[in-house]
Amino acid sequence: MKFKYKIIDAQSNLVTDEMDAENLQEAREKLHKAGYRIVALKEEGRRLQLTKPRRVITKGQLALLFSQLALMSSGGLDIVTVMELMARESKGLQKEKLEFIVEAVRQGKLLSEAFHEADCFPHFVPGMIRSGEAAGTLGDIFRQLADFFDEEQQMHRKLANALAYPVILMITSLFVLQVVLHSVLPVFTDVFESRQVPLPLMTRMLIAIADHFNRFGLLYIAALLLMMLVILLLKNHPKTADGFYRRWYHLPIAAPFYRDPFELRQLRTMKMQMDNGVDLLRIMENMNEGADNPYIERKAQAMIRGLMKGEELSAAMEKSDLFKAQNCSFVALGEASSAVSEMLAVAIHLEEGRQKNRAERISIYIEPALILLMAVVVGFIIFSIAIPMFDMVNSF
Repeated sequence: MKFKYKIIDAQSNLVTDEMDAENLQEAREKLHKAGYRIVALKEEGRRLQLTKPRRVITKGQLALLFSQLALMSSGGLDIVTVMELMARESKGLQKEKLEFIVEAVRQGKLLSEAFHEADCFPHFVPGMIRSGEAAGTLGDIFRQLADFFDEEQQMHRKLANALAYPVILMITSLFVLQVVLHSVLPVFTDVFESRQVPLPLMTRMLIAIADHFNRFGLLYIAALLLMMLVILLLKNHPKTADGFYRRWYHLPIAAPFYRDPFELRQLRTMKMQMDNGVDLLRIMENMNEGADNPYIERKAQAMIRGLMKGEELSAAMEKSDLFKAQNCSFVALGEASSAVSEMLAVAIHLEEGRQKNRAERISIYIEPALILLMAVVVGFIIFSIAIPMFDMVNSF
């Protein structure tokens, strides 16, 4: 296979070229062994890809994994012994990767190299472990990683909890409406027609709506499935993926679910890596390697080029349009006062508070709004059926 790559060579020049390799992992290892920093690496002429091949361990599992590593390694146990014990208690992907790491370390590789080759961890994790190996502070690194993934999991859980009730209510309501319109309403319609009861406007509207969905419901389902297929094609095709993700990233309605969590995660990882001595270019490379879509990957590469030209981090962040102006301002203040990490902590605190408050507002306002909406719909159905029934009873 041929792979196109962008790397930073020993003279800090950005080089674009291509190479032959059996797979992506082999290509990455070749470039790393040559001492290059990878900016971008992808298969040349790749086709539509509907699934993401890279398997990852969940944030909850990562939080537990690194907390166990921190606790057991602080007790003086050898890291290989610790990971062997954890592998025995693990299942599935985590067990497979822990066994892979243990075997790689036994073969003489550094722990950071083993984590990198396992290819199931966020891309900044091996760099963090590498800095811990150099400074002899692996236990502290494990604790920081455990806290980081625990905070990520908590934020994800808060947003999921805020949306869980509205989603369940909507699904249940749609199911009930389906039963009423397709099973209950036809019975009453037959009764009204047999009794020749004059139907009010509300009842005629309800019958027309039910008849419309009975006739064209499958078409609506087919249209919905077609729309989902088109979206899937747009987001995965190399020629349209960048534009799709750019619009999705900047879509206001998607901000609480995609852009803001991404920005908070990047601010956290930047601070954590800075605090552990990871250089700025490596931080940006980790962001590029960990990008989950081509738009963010392109913007991360632009930030790397800007930093190589001597731009300040705040200027590169602002030009990328991936971060809020407020957060870029905090970084600029940190650069002016040589306290970037401290100002990132302030930005993270404010961003966490903003997202937490928004999740609470979602749960506060969406739930009663949906209940009110369903009350209106159910009330409309009940009155549409009840009024002709009362007229029919009064006519006797």
